[in-house]
Amino acid sequence: MGLSLSEQDTQSRATHEKSTEGKVRSHAAVRSILKMLGGEIEHIQVYEPERPPANLPDVPAAPDD
Repeated sequence: MGLSLSEQDTQSRATHEKSTEGKVRSHAAVRSILKMLGGEIEHIQVYEPERPPANLPDVPAAPDD
């Protein structure tokens, strides 16, 4: 049996966060300014792009009373 949708989503987010963090930490401009200012990165917070709305089946509207 495969992963549930929630597990797939969690795994996808974790992969995206690790990839993004690696890109940020290795970016030439980031490394340069950290070296110049003598700083370090403590934490990188990755924001998700807006997700498309879920495709829900057509549900009839509630009748007006």
